[in-house]
Amino acid sequence: MARMFQTILIVVSVIMANAAAAAEFSVGATPTFSADASALDVRIEDRPPTEYPAVGHLAATPYDQAVKIWSEKRFRLTGNSVNSLRVSLVEGRITEKVLPVKKGIKGWFKKEPATEFHAALVISIAVIDPEGRTLASAEAKSWHTTALVEGTTSAEKDAALTNLVSETFAALDREIAPQFERHLAKFVRPG
Repeated sequence: MARMFQTILIVVSVIMANAAAAAEFSVGATPTFSADASALDVRIEDRPPTEYPAVGHLAATPYDQAVKIWSEKRFRLTGNSVNSLRVSLVEGRITEKVLPVKKGIKGWFKKEPATEFHAALVISIAVIDPEGRTLASAEAKSWHTTALVEGTTSAEKDAALTNLVSETFAALDREIAPQFERHLAKFVRPG
C-alpha cells in the first residue's frame, strides 16, 4: 500500500512538473489583506546556503525574491497610520536528497524515484510603530515535498523547483488568515 501511494505521488509530481515546465512563480488572486500601515518593509532574515544539498537558489524565483512578490500581491496598504508592515523571510529552503535506484535487469523496466526535494517556508509578519516597536505579529509555516523519477530533464527539475516555491506559498496562504485573525486583527483585515 505504501509503495502504491509513493508511486502515485511520483506520477502526480511528474505530471505537475511537466505542466509547469514553462511556468514562473505565481501567487493566486486571493487572499488579499488591507493593512493599516503606510510602508511595507520586506526583510530577508535567512540567507540559505548555496552548497549542495541546498538547491533553493537554483529555482527560477528563489524564496528571497518570491517573498517580495508575495508581499506586494497580498497586502494593500491603507495609509491610515504611520506604522509599517514588516514581512520577514525567517526560513526559505529547498534541499535535494538523492534516492537509491535499483540497478540491473530489475531497474530496466520501471522508472523509480531518483530525487526528492523538501521545501520549508517560515514567514513572520509584524506591525511596527515609528519608534521601531512591534505592536503585533504573527508567524506562519509551510512545507512541501516532491519526488522526481530517474531520467528527469533539467527543464522538469527547474519546473519542480518553481512548483515547490509556489506550493509552499499556497500552503502559507491557507495558514496565514487564521493567524491574522488571532494576532493582527486590529491592523490587518481581509480585503
